[in-house]
Formats: sequence, structure tokens, C-alpha cells
Amino acid sequence: MDAKSTLWKSSYNRPTDETESKFTFKEIGGERYPNKPVFILKSENTFFLAEQFSYAMKHFNKAKIVG
Repeated sequence: MDAKSTLWKSSYNRPTDETESKFTFKEIGGERYPNKPVFILKSENTFFLAEQFSYAMKHFNKAKIVG
């Protein structure tokens, strides 16, 4: 992702009336490679967090999803 902080996930908890938002990091402990192709391989064994990550990467046009 880019160096700016970007909202990538938001979830609403109805019983507590609270919204939790997740943002990308402005600073990371290494180099950024914004123009390198990324491919994410999935299968029927891919679970919730991997599905969320895959969706976010596809939504921001940062990866191709295979599977």
C-alpha cells in the first residue's frame, strides 16, 4: 500500500453501537514495492482472515486472486 493511511476495513457492532475501523500503516519496517505484481492463491481451506485480506487487496487493485 501507499505511505498514506487508508481505511481498509470497518465493522459495526450492533449491541454496543460501536464501529471498529482498521487502517493501513503510514510507516513500515522496510521498503514499499507499490508497482510489483502480487498474486494471492486461495483454496477451499482458506479461512476468514485470509478471505478479508484477499478482499481488501482485490478492492484496492493491489493483487490478483487465484482460486
